[in-house]
Amino acid sequence: MDQQEEILARHTGRGVLDIRRGIERDSIFTAEQARTYNLIDDIYPSRKRVTAAVA
Repeated sequence: MDQQEEILARHTGRGVLDIRRGIERDSIFTAEQARTYNLIDDIYPSRKRVTAAVA
């Protein structure tokens, strides 16, 4: 077991084998996929849209 896999498993609540399959190859997650995988907590809209809404 790799230390990186153990850390990701602990922080995402997923099993080490699941993590290993997920990071086995170069994977590019969409924001929603990263959220589903518990790698991120929230998705924020574009700053351009936020700035335009405020103006």
